[in-house]
Amino acid sequence: MLECRLTPAVNYWLGGTGDFATAGNWSDGVPTTDDDLIFDGSLLQSQFPTFGLTTTDFGFTTTEIPIGGGGGPPISPPPTSPPTSPPVFNPNLGVTFSNTVRTLFGSIHIRNGFNGRVTIPFDITFGGFELSTGSIDQTSSSQSAAYTISVNALHSTLGSMGGAFSWTGGILNSGVNAGIVSIVGMTNATIGDGTDSSYTTGSDIKLFSGTILSASGNIVLSNEAGLEVNEFCVFQGAQPDPNDPPQKSWADLLKAAPPEPGQTIVLGIGHVLLKGGKAGSIGKTELPIWVKGGEFRVEGVADTVVTKSFQGHPEGGDWNVLMEGGKIVIEEGRKLKTSDAGVWMRDGLITTTVNASVTNHLAIIDGNLAVTGGLVQIATEGRPSGAFVPTLHVEGDMDFLGGVYKPTVFADGGNIHDRWTCGGKLSKDSNAKIDPIVVGTPTAGLAWDVIIAVGGFAGEALPTLVGAGWGVFLGDGTSYGHPEHKIVFIRYPTS
Repeated sequence: MLECRLTPAVNYWLGGTGDFATAGNWSDGVPTTDDDLIFDGSLLQSQFPTFGLTTTDFGFTTTEIPIGGGGGPPISPPPTSPPTSPPVFNPNLGVTFSNTVRTLFGSIHIRNGFNGRVTIPFDITFGGFELSTGSIDQTSSSQSAAYTISVNALHSTLGSMGGAFSWTGGILNSGVNAGIVSIVGMTNATIGDGTDSSYTTGSDIKLFSGTILSASGNIVLSNEAGLEVNEFCVFQGAQPDPNDPPQKSWADLLKAAPPEPGQTIVLGIGHVLLKGGKAGSIGKTELPIWVKGGEFRVEGVADTVVTKSFQGHPEGGDWNVLMEGGKIVIEEGRKLKTSDAGVWMRDGLITTTVNASVTNHLAIIDGNLAVTGGLVQIATEGRPSGAFVPTLHVEGDMDFLGGVYKPTVFADGGNIHDRWTCGGKLSKDSNAKIDPIVVGTPTAGLAWDVIIAVGGFAGEALPTLVGAGWGVFLGDGTSYGHPEHKIVFIRYPTS
């Protein structure tokens, strides 16, 4: 039976039999909604002198009591029965939460060397969250969908220790199944202890309702997990201590195998979603993005902003996003804004996703773009089967010095094809390749303007065209009144 308490409690897990719903396994009985739940590996049994004691430990005396005025034989009180297996004090013992007890608590704190596993195999809400050691597992063998841990500022006053989200160690969802951690309305949420340590999670981390999450170190997304930053929310780098040594430069980091930059979102698998919400709001991160796999997605109805860059890059650029695998997906009608050099793709895929609600089918990188490897292919998600003219536009300068661009062109002409454009200058090289995807049988004499540079060319080198019978040449926009625009055409046949 659940007990009733009128005041919130700081309720310590003591191990005992290992059952979440057993009162004696907690310092203050079975947890209630108002409790702050503490999993602390430094506890001593001497701090809890009544642990393990039951009413049988306070039994009757064995004095014989005569009855019936001494006319009958004396009888003894009923004997007591000592517990057959007394509970063991073990504050590091792992435990599985029970949803028959509660699904809402004041807060949870896993700390001070706790080395067990706390399993929460259902949706649950806390008013505060602390994880510095041990692990949380959101897995159930019978689950059909990801379970959610919600840390919600609306419930921060249930206990006495709520109101914050702090993850400075341990593993957040060590299970084999994906989970979700939603942080709602927390303006002082933190990940990391200010060092270059790594923090591994198998759960999607989603920010809602004005949450500001500051992070340091490397966030390693496993289990196909990801980061979602919704309207009015900010994901930012923690402010460095002025007494700390300076961060490693990229020149130092690239000598390592593999490089491990501090204060970076490291995307191995899974995804990072920066999502602008209502008009005028943004999805924003103040950490640079290092995409080694998975997806970095830009969606919503407003700009997505990456404000910090990798400082001191050996090739001279302060890049906000570095790609060494995975892919960047920008929804049409959306803009990825970068504050410094922009995006550098050494490997991976840059693409767009079709948005049926917009008419210009334009996705934008507001900044510079350097492509020295990987693949640029427009509208790989949601592309209609018929004639279609999608555009990936770079508002700054663009370097196409390597990698492959695969534009889709309709062979019967009509100016129906993919376009990759930039507002600044285009630098190009013969190591860069154009490999068209042709719909239909090419018509002799037709040409397609697959790259347009509003700011002109830097150098006269031509990209290499892949495909028998195809050629590439340079031109300008004289035919439509803008001779300053420089264009890379592909043509069939070669001349």
